[in-house]
Amino acid sequence: PPSPPQAVTAVGLGAAVQLRWAPPADPGGREDVTYSVTCEQCWPESGECRPCDGGVRFSQPPRGLTGTGVTVTDLEPHVNYTFTVEARNGVSPYGHQRSVASATISVNQTEPPRVTSVSLDGRTATSLVLSWTVPLRQQSRVWKYEVTYSKKVDENSYSVLRCEGTSVTLPKLSPATAYVVRVQALTADGHGAFSPQHEFETLPEGSEAMASAAVIIGTVAGVVFVVLLLAALLYFLRRLLFRRRRRSRPRQSAEDVYFSKSDQLKPLKTYVDPHTYEDPNQAMLKFTTEISPSFITRQKVIGAGAWLCPPPPD
Repeated sequence: PPSPPQAVTAVGLGAAVQLRWAPPADPGGREDVTYSVTCEQCWPESGECRPCDGGVRFSQPPRGLTGTGVTVTDLEPHVNYTFTVEARNGVSPYGHQRSVASATISVNQTEPPRVTSVSLDGRTATSLVLSWTVPLRQQSRVWKYEVTYSKKVDENSYSVLRCEGTSVTLPKLSPATAYVVRVQALTADGHGAFSPQHEFETLPEGSEAMASAAVIIGTVAGVVFVVLLLAALLYFLRRLLFRRRRRSRPRQSAEDVYFSKSDQLKPLKTYVDPHTYEDPNQAMLKFTTEISPSFITRQKVIGAGAWLCPPPPD
């Protein structure tokens, strides 16, 4: 592995630090030397130290650097920062000792925070709703935000709007028009740098009414679909309940089915076997329900029952 980097220095520039170093005296006999930079921040009052959070920004990815310098921005004031530079080559994973060198710097002054991004939250034909972000730890330093916007076709004529929060509505805009927007933070220390330029376009005139109609149609269609779904579900449930009831009914004998029919649908039954009944009188009762008593005679008693026949027709 190579020896540690040489002459590591950190130069403060407000809320930024320029970190520089020289190549190792011994590259380990190889030419594939790269560098990695790590950062630690400490608070003098409490003595607390921890790795730098995601708010700290490097001008280049801090891993696999081939150059001998990097710029670190968005640092907090009144905090001590320690930057560690490690030299590595192709055989470093097999070594037992890291080749590192460090530099510490205290940031006592800082520049106003910079708005990092601007996003579109909503729009109409005559307005744009925008929001933006700044580093969380620096939001308390911001007094107000200044939004500068203009038509893309005429950037020399612009408007300025100030607000206290991290969102704003730009009113009285032209329909179907592209606007260029920039945002900067205002603090007691001065104006921060402008955000990158962003472009947003308003909706065409009349599109809001079309959107409202689409929402209404979609809502009605959704309600109709739900009603039809419930109706279909109710229908299938009733069919299922009906089938279960049919299956649970006791099966009727042929005579039960016969005597349960109305008189108009019953065929003429001229014979009942009394041996199929425990009580022969019950057989006679069922048989005589559809025959006039004047046509019934008892001809002969056989055992416990009787054969009954109607008299011959006149």
